[in-house]
Amino acid sequence: MNAGFHPKITSESVSSSGADLARLFLLPCLFFLFLSVFSFCFSALPAHWNLLLEIILACTAVWLSISKINRLAESVRKTVYVILFSLSAADSFQFFVPAAKSLFWLILPFLIGFAICRLFSAPAAKTTVLASAAAGTLLAFSVYSGWQLQTYARFELLYIGRHVHSSAVRELFWLCGLSFLLSAGFFAFFSYFLDKDFSDTYADTKKRDFLLIVGLLLLFWLPYYLAFYPGFLSVDSLDEIKLQLSSGQGSNHHPYIHQLMIRPFLKLGLSLGSLSVGVACFTFVQMLFMAFCFSSCICFLKAHNCRRWFLLAVFLFFALFTVNPFYSITMWKDIPFAGICLLLMMQLIRDVELSEPVKKQVMWRHSLLLILLLFLFCTLRNNGWYAFLVSFPFFILINRKHWKHYLIIGFATVLAVVSWHSLIFDVLHIRKSESGESLSVPLQQIARVVTMCEVDYSDESFVILREVLPDLESLPDLYNPISANRIKAPDVFKADIYDKNPSRYGGAWLSLGLKYPRTYLDAFLLNNYGYWTPDVTAWIVLDTVNDGSSLGIDTSERIPGMRSILLQWHKRLSTREPIAFLYSIALTVWFLTAGCFLLLLKGRKAEVSSALLLYGVWLTTLASPVFCEYRYLYSIVVCVPLYLGLAISVGRKHA
Repeated sequence: MNAGFHPKITSESVSSSGADLARLFLLPCLFFLFLSVFSFCFSALPAHWNLLLEIILACTAVWLSISKINRLAESVRKTVYVILFSLSAADSFQFFVPAAKSLFWLILPFLIGFAICRLFSAPAAKTTVLASAAAGTLLAFSVYSGWQLQTYARFELLYIGRHVHSSAVRELFWLCGLSFLLSAGFFAFFSYFLDKDFSDTYADTKKRDFLLIVGLLLLFWLPYYLAFYPGFLSVDSLDEIKLQLSSGQGSNHHPYIHQLMIRPFLKLGLSLGSLSVGVACFTFVQMLFMAFCFSSCICFLKAHNCRRWFLLAVFLFFALFTVNPFYSITMWKDIPFAGICLLLMMQLIRDVELSEPVKKQVMWRHSLLLILLLFLFCTLRNNGWYAFLVSFPFFILINRKHWKHYLIIGFATVLAVVSWHSLIFDVLHIRKSESGESLSVPLQQIARVVTMCEVDYSDESFVILREVLPDLESLPDLYNPISANRIKAPDVFKADIYDKNPSRYGGAWLSLGLKYPRTYLDAFLLNNYGYWTPDVTAWIVLDTVNDGSSLGIDTSERIPGMRSILLQWHKRLSTREPIAFLYSIALTVWFLTAGCFLLLLKGRKAEVSSALLLYGVWLTTLASPVFCEYRYLYSIVVCVPLYLGLAISVGRKHA
């Protein structure tokens, strides 16, 4: 291969196999690059001739690129490649991404051009190339899958009949090209932060620094608190307040531990003769708690020698990113849960980083704090318990050097959570949440089969399912592909009948799925693609504060016009490109994934293992009733700065 195409790698730290792998990685990149560029030119030809001609020209261009016929200087050739890759990137994203015509996608090709420059100049370690290829392929497939779901309202690739047409082949070419382009971007990111030392040294963090950050965050959030005094109340917020004011049987529909957090403040307000004061006190304490968590994160990154510019960026994110101040004053269980997640991740990272002698000295203190945080993680959100059960065994497996220590912590957490559930359900007689809340996916799948397929209602499966869904014929009118709220409503789904014999109805659901597997898969993906496809957004912050006058809560505006200004500012940022792209919940999941990949490349698998709990939250959220609910994954949003900062600041871990 011509040295002008890929400079000779002289670094002794990089194996020849890694360099060869990088060269092989570039060949298909070039092929799909030229294929995408030539696709601009021959649209007037018949489809089959068009595709054939593009393939021939792409192969010819690749051959010219790697042969000795091309005598251009290395710098000129690099420039040509960067321009062509930029055009290819723009064309690929315009094809797959709905927001492709925004300013962001005009800037992105130049970022990918920078990535290609890194690809040509940086030494290529085998692990870096493989990690880049894996991350790029996964992200490309998520973009492509989301595009198919938004365009066709189903995963069209599974329906073979349509794909005899050459446009389907073109889609596959675009998917492969997009995979290589995104892989190049990940390669540039990984190699850049692997090659340079981004650590800094500071004096020890003092208590006054921590308190100063807390005070500054509260100062930035104060306008939101004053504008929406006594707090941002949603329908769920009012439901929780009603449960605390009523004398009837309690419910765990909203986690009971969160209701207990609210109760003292409501009693304080009632004793003072104003429920609004109680709500306002709770809101302020929640703001203070979130400011405490965010300040702890900044101090944690500072202790890990993170650069000053990144610490400033993290502070500005916590202070100015409009979701944070709005959520800090909203009475939702998801907000304290996010703060607990951030504290838990930092505590787990501290624990895995402790050496053996130090761990023995502080074992009991660390263990008790971990058990408390894990208990709150499992009880503040109903899916937190399932996330713990799914992910913590893998955490123990990765940190098996201290398996006894973590097994004791895990066992103590399970014991505490089971005891808590026994206390509230058996002793206090708190009602469990309706079973329909955890059956969103099966109910959506059944409804989609009835809606999209020609079915025989006399089939045995439908006869059984009619017992819990009496009016099967009405499901097409109720079915919404991106929300299960109408299907799981009590007047549609009979949860009390289902609870008597769940295995009977589970068997009927499974039997139906074997007959309509593609429809089941479509229903599942459409109900959660907003959690893994970037460039998908839904509502994030409520448009208005719910009226609490029926409960004696005065939610009238104290500062005229202030609410409108803050809501309009948030709406403008969250709906206008390119900034709106940053409000995609799936994008934050990919930011977290990029940070974890970089930590793995640095040999920091112990630190990455703590993020398994976050991925457990993400995994269990895929079964939620709504396809893209920002607050459900707010815990990941607040933890992304932690893992990105840690990934770029810590050095490689040597054996």
